Amino acid sequence: MSKERVIFHLDKIVRDRLPEMMIEIGQIPEVKKLEGPELVRAMIAKIAEELAELDIDSDSFNKELSQVVQAVDDLIAITGGKKEIERLRREDLEKRGGFNGGQYISTLSLAADDPWVEYYRKEPGIYPEEGRGLGVSIKKVRENAI
Repeated sequence: MSKERVIFHLDKIVRDRLPEMMIEIGQIPEVKKLEGPELVRAMIAKIAEELAELDIDSDSFNKELSQVVQAVDDLIAITGGKKEIERLRREDLEKRGGFNGGQYISTLSLAADDPWVEYYRKEPGIYPEEGRGLGVSIKKVRENAI
């Protein structure tokens, strides 16, 4: 193997055994142990990374989905809130239902004085209002997902 080294900046949390596996094959990872809020932020970034890799048309969809589930489970364990998270999840499920019904709202018409109008107007990138300019928004990301 070449003595010349190439360095890549990964700057992300990885599975616990990955640094050890890298060393076994001659790679040299620079590793630090994250804790507290720094660890929670890194886990949120990991979940976003794994979600971005999901492709329903890919043969590896289930594998990628399992990565998302693992990252979410680990985040719950790290924050110590498994019982609380499960309580909140069940409460929300009973009150508003789940997502497997496939209910997709493309637009929502509200009375101008409906209190929810201000809620949606606070997030124009997520909830663009007709007649106020759409701009770049998360709506495009959602459209590409379906």
